[in-house]
Amino acid sequence: MNTLPTLLTQNLVLRPLRADDVAQVALLAGNLNVARNTRRIPHPYSEEMAKTFIADQRSAFNKGQEWTWAVCLKDGLTLVGCAGVLFEDEMSAELGYWLGEPYWGKGYASEAGRAVIDHVFNTCTLWELNARHLFTNPASGRVLTKLGFQLVGFTRGTCREEGQEIVQHRLLHAAWVARPDRASFA
Repeated sequence: MNTLPTLLTQNLVLRPLRADDVAQVALLAGNLNVARNTRRIPHPYSEEMAKTFIADQRSAFNKGQEWTWAVCLKDGLTLVGCAGVLFEDEMSAELGYWLGEPYWGKGYASEAGRAVIDHVFNTCTLWELNARHLFTNPASGRVLTKLGFQLVGFTRGTCREEGQEIVQHRLLHAAWVARPDRASFA
């Protein structure tokens, strides 16, 4: 795959990040409430950091390490967050996502996650997807449960603070294929 494909859902367009996304990524990710609910977004978050993030995502895609999409509303194509996978090894990857605070609670995280999972499991030979969220972010746990992930454990890690509690989830490829609500976003 030479370029990250665009994925379409009922309400969203997931497309490759572009240089003109810098201001919107910085605005949304720069919100302390967004950063504190993620493991990877630092705070404060500047436009220069967004520019580096977008360039790093292109490089990670070219190296086969990570696929990250800009999550945009179909109505107006407003960028509302990002979703993607970080390849851990040949058989597993980690799902990740974040949305700007004005777009929370609207089902967009589940919708974007479903599109990413479907694409990854249909194009890669992965056995499983892993996902982690901060214990203090139960909304992310609800999204993962809706997507079919199973709770597998807890650990402590360093994000912005030492010893933060992290909840671990796993979704097996076989469980995704066998789910009763299976529908493709092709």
